Amino acid sequence: DYLRKLAPSIKNPTAKHLNSKKKFKYVVWTSYRNHGTKYDDRWHSYYGPPEKEFNSSYDTLEEANRRVEYVFYFKNPWGEERDEMNADTESIHPPE
Repeated sequence: DYLRKLAPSIKNPTAKHLNSKKKFKYVVWTSYRNHGTKYDDRWHSYYGPPEKEFNSSYDTLEEANRRVEYVFYFKNPWGEERDEMNADTESIHPPE
């Protein structure tokens, strides 16, 4: 089972992972566009990018990616879980 295989620090980050003032190398940000802020220059109007919120940070890319997947699949604002979504999982790979 996917959830049982996750390290406890992925599901419930420790205080050191949640410290936004002293971040590790890889940061997990969350955002959700709920129409955002409307910009109107009297010629164009559009909704800007959603605000991002610090979620956690990790020493390794692998840990950060696991946290991203966990947050996306189990802590998302839509209330859907991994099995209910039709999405391919993609991981961020470091540049070569």
